[in-house]
Order: sequence, then structure tokens, then C-alpha cells
Amino acid sequence: MKIKFICYRMSGSGGTETVLTKVANLLSEKNEITIVLVNNPQNKIWLCKLHDNIKLKIPRLNNSFYLIWYVFKELVISSSQTRIIILGANIIRFASLVKRTFLKKYKIYSWIHFSLFEQKMFNPHNILKADYHLAISSTIAKQLQQLGVDNSKIFLVYNPIEKNRLITNIESNNFSLVYVGRILFDGQKNLKELFQGLSKTESNIGLDLFGDGSEESKNTCLNYIKRKNLTQRIHWHGWVKDPWKVMPRKKIALILTSKYEGLPMVMLEAISRGIPVITARFSGYEDVLIEGINGYSYPQGDIAALVTAIKKVKDKQLDPQKIAASIDKFYSKSYVKNFEIAINNNSRG
Repeated sequence: MKIKFICYRMSGSGGTETVLTKVANLLSEKNEITIVLVNNPQNKIWLCKLHDNIKLKIPRLNNSFYLIWYVFKELVISSSQTRIIILGANIIRFASLVKRTFLKKYKIYSWIHFSLFEQKMFNPHNILKADYHLAISSTIAKQLQQLGVDNSKIFLVYNPIEKNRLITNIESNNFSLVYVGRILFDGQKNLKELFQGLSKTESNIGLDLFGDGSEESKNTCLNYIKRKNLTQRIHWHGWVKDPWKVMPRKKIALILTSKYEGLPMVMLEAISRGIPVITARFSGYEDVLIEGINGYSYPQGDIAALVTAIKKVKDKQLDPQKIAASIDKFYSKSYVKNFEIAINNNSRG
């Protein structure tokens, strides 16, 4: 089967790139895979992880007219047997227009990796131009239905995760929160709420930050941390290729104060290693978090509830084996089979 991924706005250091790499590599064992990037990512390390049999296409220029031609050409040369999987709502609309205008027979699948509604990057109605939809969470599946998509055209595939060795902690009496992701003070990642919560916890609770962001965003964070007298409690690691290998050797818990996500892969990565999670109740967290088994949640904006959740994880001994076992449905053993079933079927109706 010919599968062509068309990807828009890939920075090179996010969770979407991790998922795309893993899925493309798994599928490439039995399928002809092409990845078409519609931008030249700043971070290219992830591209080196793609299997050699995957065709990778990167635009030479960043000019708008060139990019339109570049995507148009990829669509026009696609055969009727090609499954075109698109990460980007505006590209979906363009692909549908090309398909109708030039009487192409390829199938278009949306594969969106964050909430369709709680964002300002695109008009979610553009997604309706796809023939079928791959939903990475039950929340996104429900959002597609709210947009008017028939359930027979929605396939809940989640995202794959590998089983990992459990991380054992040496200094069990010490505790630190861990954040892995983009450094955004406001907006999606909502680090301001994390800092607010940390400022109201015991002074011996630390925070390890893994990730990068714009200089403006980092400076905003640093200034706020200074005002909250948190400077000595926070350890900045910057972008790290494999943060799980350099986690602090103490009792830790991953924390997400995000306003929205798709399927939060960093939660799955942590849980697969037996690390508990504290998370805001954004759309999509329900597919991963099992209260009191692999972590705790709190209502967005409720700082007192966030502090309570931190205290629960710190004081209670959640079983790492049970934490890791709580996400069995996400492990990649059966992922490829389910994914291929989804893109081989035109409809379940």
C-alpha cells in the first residue's frame, strides 16, 4: 500500500514528530511510505531516526507561492491507490480542492494531534474536507462528530508507545516534579499555572524543566520565577535528546498544566516507565490517566486542587508496575494492524 504523509509546521522537537517517526517506521516494513514536509524544520535530528526505505521530501524554499506549487505537485502525482494522511487542516482543504478539480482518486485522511476546538491555528471545519479521519483520542473522535462527521468515517487509532524499562529512584526521600515539552508561559502549555502551583507547595519540592522555546517565552518564565522566589527550586535542562536517560535520581512525577492537547504522548512515555503523572483536565487526558492508579488530575485553573494533586503523588507510593500496566492498550504490538485496518477500509458502514 502507498501511504503519503503531508505534514505542516513541524518544528522537529515536539511530540508529533516522535509519533510520526514511530508510525512511519512501523508501517514501512510492509508499505511504501513517503513523508512530505511543508516546512524545513529547525531541528532535524528526528529525521535521522526514519528508516532508510522511507522517502523524505523537504521544500527547498520558504516562499508561499513555491510551497503551494510544491504541495500541488505532490498531490497531482499521487495515484488512486495512495492514502494521503495529512497533519494540518488547511492542507486538507487544499488537497480536497486539487482532488475535485483534477478528478483524482486518492483518499484523504485527517490525522490531527491536538484538540480541534481549543486552538487558534486553523478553522476546524477545514478538516471536514477529508474523506476519513484518524482520531488519536476519544475526545478528538467526539469533536469530529460534533463537527458533523459520520461515525463510520472516524477511526480511533490512538498513538503507539513502546514498553520501556521502569525508572527506579535512588533518593526516594526527595521529590521533584518533571516537565517535558515546549517552554510556553501562557498559551497551550500554560507554565504560569505550574509555577503558581509550585510556589504554594513545600519548599523542598523541586521542578526539572526539559524543553526549549523562544527567547521571549523563556525570559517571561524566568522573570516570573524570580518574582515568585522559585529560582533555587527549578533546574533548567533545555532541549535534551532523550530526557528519560537524565531524569533526576529521586522520586519524580511528570506534570502537565496544558490547556489542550491531542493525545498527550509525554504522559504515555512517563507512564510506560512507571512514572506517575499530575495533569490538568484538558480534553484528551481521560484516555491516559486513571485516577489513583497512574496519577492524579485537577480542574484547570484550580491552583489549590493542583497543590493537592502534587501532595497526593508525593505522599502516596503508586506502584510502578501497575502504572506501566495501566496503558496496555497503547503499546505498539497491535498498533500497525489497527492502523492498516483503518486506512484500508473506506467505511465501516
